[in-house]
Amino acid sequence: MTDDELIEAVRAAVTDRDLPPPASPPDAARAEDAIGYPMPQLLRRLYLEVANGGFGPWQCVSLTDTGRWYSDEQDIIEAHRLFASSTSDPDFPAAPPGVVPLMDRGCAMWTMVDFDTPEGRIWDWDANECCVLVPTSS
Repeated sequence: MTDDELIEAVRAAVTDRDLPPPASPPDAARAEDAIGYPMPQLLRRLYLEVANGGFGPWQCVSLTDTGRWYSDEQDIIEAHRLFASSTSDPDFPAAPPGVVPLMDRGCAMWTMVDFDTPEGRIWDWDANECCVLVPTSS
């Protein structure tokens, strides 16, 4: 399946959702600047061509505050700051550089995406397992 076909498939899967309009290129640039890494290209296209959040099985967080929150954080920048911050709690280590929260799955579990990999490697974050961060693929 090509990236164009994936974009169309996601767009078709969310037609019944009341999603925010697509993000603008400056919105994407602000998120990338705040995170310090470029967004994986397919993810960037989803935000720019489908919606500024709310797409995906667990509804991706928005790049910017759209007034529609898909997690406890208003946008991906705020979520990234939370996970990138070191804490004094050894059971809640900071996420590695470039690893960004993408989907809040509830019960303190997140799907994360690695902006430091061109393909956007996907990680699982589960605070119920003492904040284990594991890749979902090798």
